[in-house]
Amino acid sequence: ATAFGNLLQQALAALLLPAAGPDVRVLVWDGRHAKRPDLGTSVRSQACAEFNFEAKLADPNDRAPALELLRLEAAAGGALRLLPLLAAALSSATDSKASGRLRLRLELPAS
Repeated sequence: ATAFGNLLQQALAALLLPAAGPDVRVLVWDGRHAKRPDLGTSVRSQACAEFNFEAKLADPNDRAPALELLRLEAAAGGALRLLPLLAAALSSATDSKASGRLRLRLELPAS
């Protein structure tokens, strides 16, 4: 995965920790990359990347709480914990002068 994919993996693991415990394993891999003219005026701001992920839970009984946590996060557009976790990770991993825009869409399969 890319550097951002690695940060996303860490953030998802931290997000799932309360529901699935410390033994959750999150895998992240690159999805589509596209140019999105609706994201801004500069070419750099138009880059859009999608990532796929899978969470492997040590205990199958943790599936329902983990899915519920992800559904709540998806309904809030990641604003509850995932975006703050990602923003903190990005700010510590990049130059403090770096800027950008981050929007999150979390799609989950039906139960």
